[in-house]
Amino acid sequence: MEAGIVHGGGQSAPIFYDNSTVSMSEVTANPADLAIGQNWTADSPETLTLWFYGDPNNPATESLYVKLNNSRVTYSGDAADLSAGEWIQWDINLSDFAGLNLSSVTGLTVGTERAGATGSEGMFFLDNIRVRY
Repeated sequence: MEAGIVHGGGQSAPIFYDNSTVSMSEVTANPADLAIGQNWTADSPETLTLWFYGDPNNPATESLYVKLNNSRVTYSGDAADLSAGEWIQWDINLSDFAGLNLSSVTGLTVGTERAGATGSEGMFFLDNIRVRY
């Protein structure tokens, strides 16, 4: 965990990726291990929000995405945001996750995928992942 580059609270999660030999890199959390659990229907949430902070040394060659179960949403902002060196808020409408059953969320995955023929390696930080109403 990272204590120096933090958006909220006392720590953020550094995510290291290397898409130079594989097409994508992912990190997955089991919602059963999180405070929200696997049933996301309480109070009818509408948005998944996460904050990311890209390393200025990252090349702008990767696409950021989030998967809930097997439904994926790709970041529609500038690929250079992964090298912005500042916190960026990404709000995702839960309805954008095609076919997602909010009463049974079994996987929360954040990943990067190479955008061209060759990929790169780098890192970014994640913080304040929340389901909002």
